[in-house]
Amino acid sequence: MLVGIDFGNKLSGNTVIAYTNPENQILFSKSNKGEDADEFIFDFILSACPSEIFIDAPLSLPGVYHNLADCNDYFFRKADKIASGMSPMFLGGLTARAICLKNQALKKSVRFFETFPGYLARDWGMNRYGYKKSGKNIPTILELILKKVSFTVQNVATWHHIDALLALISHHRYHTGEAKIFGLSEEGVIII
Repeated sequence: MLVGIDFGNKLSGNTVIAYTNPENQILFSKSNKGEDADEFIFDFILSACPSEIFIDAPLSLPGVYHNLADCNDYFFRKADKIASGMSPMFLGGLTARAICLKNQALKKSVRFFETFPGYLARDWGMNRYGYKKSGKNIPTILELILKKVSFTVQNVATWHHIDALLALISHHRYHTGEAKIFGLSEEGVIII
């Protein structure tokens, strides 16, 4: 099972899980407004029993906080700088929630991996087709994605669904050896 998560604010209803079923179709599950997104994800873990999850959220802090050699930046990890990602410190509560979720999931033998759908979209040239500019661009972006992968996808309603799908594709790329891996393993890597 491949799983990708676009991790949103805790009660916003913007957290989307993309996952494959045995027929290699991609299905989506979306949190509801007012529903605890962390509980929503953990309930998915308990019911679907995935072994790995790729999530669009920082899963570690800059190495300076752990006294790692050659890590002296208090805001960015090496991976963030390479991928032009946001600082885990700027994302604050979202980072803390993601790290907590990762640690809880490890108790259930589920490993979390950090990914960055925006990088993959940029890498695949989707910005020039209006990636995240307007909802009317979602069908065009979905068509571009499906030209690159052989999955069946339905019900892609929001940009959160697109980012969850891109996170899932990074999971797939990781297992096919196509993934790009940025950063230091001891500090935290981003897998695209």
